[in-house]
Amino acid sequence: MISYRSIAVQIAPGDVVAMLESSPRPAAIRFEPVGEPDPAAPWRKVGKATQLVAAETGIGVAEIVGDRRYQRLVRARAAVAWVARKTSDRTLHQIARALGRTDHTTVRQMLRKAEQLRAADPAFRAMTDRVADFVSAGVAS
Repeated sequence: MISYRSIAVQIAPGDVVAMLESSPRPAAIRFEPVGEPDPAAPWRKVGKATQLVAAETGIGVAEIVGDRRYQRLVRARAAVAWVARKTSDRTLHQIARALGRTDHTTVRQMLRKAEQLRAADPAFRAMTDRVADFVSAGVAS
């Protein structure tokens, strides 16, 4: 779908090139995706990462987004933050909100923790890589 001013026309990609080449000057063309965008789509990767880390660790999703600070929960949150950052275009603040946190600095600390754990613990590295691969490939959707 191509919109030019108030006119919307469905044309093939090859037609755009022909139209631009035949035009004496480039037209102001705005490309828009066909169909309605899904407003929840950006959050799916963060949610799927949380679900997959919960399944991998045996910890409930409610515990991961909860307030407790047990070491196993901190590790799970760090894994979710790392996977969410690597596989989505969400900001630190948005990831924090998805994890029930109020501040982006919490996620920044989680990312530091995840990098430390990935360097020191091969099992943690393998788990985060596996979850990131599933989320990136869309297998988890």
